[in-house]
Amino acid sequence: HLLSFVMADENYLNILVGAKDDLEKLEEIEKKLEN
Repeated sequence: HLLSFVMADENYLNILVGAKDDLEKLEEIEKKLEN
């Protein structure tokens, strides 16, 4: 049970990191559009 919880937690972290990267990419695109 503990192992599956840790793995689920790792997936959650990966999703959070991925979402953060997506936000940063969107911000870069917005800056390019403004220029």
